[in-house]
Amino acid sequence: MTTSNMPVLVTSVQAEAAQMIIDRDRAQGREPADPIVKIASVEQSSAADQLAMLLNKLDRTTAEILRMRFAQGLSAEDVAEALRLTPGAVRMRVHRGLSQLRRWIEDAAGNETLPE
Repeated sequence: MTTSNMPVLVTSVQAEAAQMIIDRDRAQGREPADPIVKIASVEQSSAADQLAMLLNKLDRTTAEILRMRFAQGLSAEDVAEALRLTPGAVRMRVHRGLSQLRRWIEDAAGNETLPE
């Protein structure tokens, strides 16, 4: 994956992580914090480098599915065909992969460090 394609995935994950932070704060009865500030505070290197590091923490198939879906813009059906999976399995891996990335980003926003 080229770094020129990374902003689409970075933006998607950041937007979802931001919404999760707002939802968490509201559920806890607090005034929602500015999630953009929290997310921006964990940037120690470029967002693409950080995302690449996090993608490398996922299992290879899930990381490849996310790259194909978001960076390359392929449909679940196209990814499924390329990887010899069912479209449902691709959608499940996308959901689980994004959920894990969101957790890592949210944790990093709270701890100001990325997971090792």
